[in-house]
Amino acid sequence: MKRALALLLVTLLAAAACGGGSSGSGSGGGSSSGQMSASELLKASQNALKDAKSASFEVTVSLKLDGNLQGAGAGGAFLQGPLSLSLKGQAGTADAGAGKFDVHFALNFTGGSFSGEALSPDGKTAYIQMPTLLGPSWRSIDISKQTSSSGGSSGSTNEGLEQLKALGVDPSKWLKNLDVSTSDSTDTIAADLDVAALIADITSMANSPITPKDQKQLDDFVSGIKTAHASESFDHSSHLPSALSAEFALDIPADLQNDASGLTAVDFKVDATFSDWNSDFSVSAPSGATPLDSGSLFGGLAPAA
Repeated sequence: MKRALALLLVTLLAAAACGGGSSGSGSGGGSSSGQMSASELLKASQNALKDAKSASFEVTVSLKLDGNLQGAGAGGAFLQGPLSLSLKGQAGTADAGAGKFDVHFALNFTGGSFSGEALSPDGKTAYIQMPTLLGPSWRSIDISKQTSSSGGSSGSTNEGLEQLKALGVDPSKWLKNLDVSTSDSTDTIAADLDVAALIADITSMANSPITPKDQKQLDDFVSGIKTAHASESFDHSSHLPSALSAEFALDIPADLQNDASGLTAVDFKVDATFSDWNSDFSVSAPSGATPLDSGSLFGGLAPAA
């Protein structure tokens, strides 16, 4: 059972990390009447993003877990009921080439909510304000060490895709019902994730054969998937992204519910819009900020959990 659950975790991580990248390397479908194919459109967008300096964005992430999660502890109690996170702000490149951002955020959950703002003028120090949890003062976080330690991660997805291809795995085949459409000034790519094909490829690379019991659990998991769909829209002229949405909905099979701490269903959604590409904006460090004490942050979350 633990092996099957581990494979499910690897599968979902691969879907997140490679699924989007695989479409960029491409399934070719969706081209008609002279419009660009999915692979052509994604390549054009990647080229446009290389020269992008800034953008405004709005993102909403929602999570709904069904079942009795009280047995999962404080974390389960926190997640019981709908959970939503909203982000709105701007991100871009500072004069020295480092990143800068200014983001307002709000988290709503059963029994409470909190909101705040996070910003960085230089990509080295971030400042965060959360009145509900930390009081009215600004707190500072040194992110330069974290940025430097993960400096090689930008190419990890592409490297992972090349490694998969070297093993004879084509991630573009994890997509089905691929469609490219054009409406007014917007091009849109939409597709479903073929989880069965993804799992088949992942298990084929396992060091040892999958047992019949594990295979049945994986098959049951796939049969419980109601939705695994994503779409991305682009400006027809610039090819820069304008919107992104994704949804994954799953009914936990009865045989797996005992190992899921009472969880019976999952519905996860992400919706994002992007605008004001390459419009400059300024970010100023707030005065009087003090270093963030992680204990005070998590201590503030504990009563609400």
